[in-house]
Amino acid sequence: GAAVKQAAYDVQRQAWSRTLVNDPQGLLERVKLDSAQLYRADGEHLRRVMRSAAEARSAGADGARLSPVAVRGLALAALAVLGQAGDDQEARIEPMLIDGSGVNCLRMAKLNLFQCMAVAGPQYEDLFCTGEHAMMETARCVVAASDTAADVALASNRPDPGYGSERESVERGYAPMR
Repeated sequence: GAAVKQAAYDVQRQAWSRTLVNDPQGLLERVKLDSAQLYRADGEHLRRVMRSAAEARSAGADGARLSPVAVRGLALAALAVLGQAGDDQEARIEPMLIDGSGVNCLRMAKLNLFQCMAVAGPQYEDLFCTGEHAMMETARCVVAASDTAADVALASNRPDPGYGSERESVERGYAPMR
């Protein structure tokens, strides 16, 4: 995300990056449609997740704790292995599928992406929006949700200190911070 955001600054030297996005409303609508698509993990992804969880569990033997998200995921995986996590068990497993704080954090990251793209003009601004909101802000949500410390707050959805507000960045033309 940081590399993409930096690329938005670097590319401003090239004339094409300062041209307006063709059909910005259409682009925003396509991004919204793409973001609404569900991702289904294939067998290899599921195997990697299970290996990772098993490794985290063995590493946890020295007193390290699993995050609440990991604990719910392992419980859900165990129920699935036992054949008790099918569609007919939805009411029973629903609490394991919901992480309110993480969901809200990701929802805000998505909203911030959409708002940023809605006011973007030149090509490099869309690139900036992608790096900052689609990648970095989403990553902060995921990292916060996977943190094992109980008192760690989820990403605040505020820009990094020194970055300023979204409005300030737009007014500055997304000038890189020194």
